[in-house]
Amino acid sequence: MINYYCTVKDVMAITGVKESKAYNLIKQVNNELHKQGYITLRGKAPKAALFNMLGITETGTPLTKDKYPEISESLKESKDAADRQDVQ
Repeated sequence: MINYYCTVKDVMAITGVKESKAYNLIKQVNNELHKQGYITLRGKAPKAALFNMLGITETGTPLTKDKYPEISESLKESKDAADRQDVQ
């Protein structure tokens, strides 16, 4: 069976962050999807949306905005805002 969602452990393995930051990333992805009208699951994030938001592919190669224009500025702004909160 194919698993389309990432759990906090998956996010930790992919990004190398600690558990609290991984939950924060999942929450950011789900908040953005919710704004777009999608149903979300607490504590899990769709792999495709997470990878788009992080700017990576499943093979680990970076995404670029010219190749993938669907990466919106709002996702970048959400990530920047979360990073600023972590610093404070």
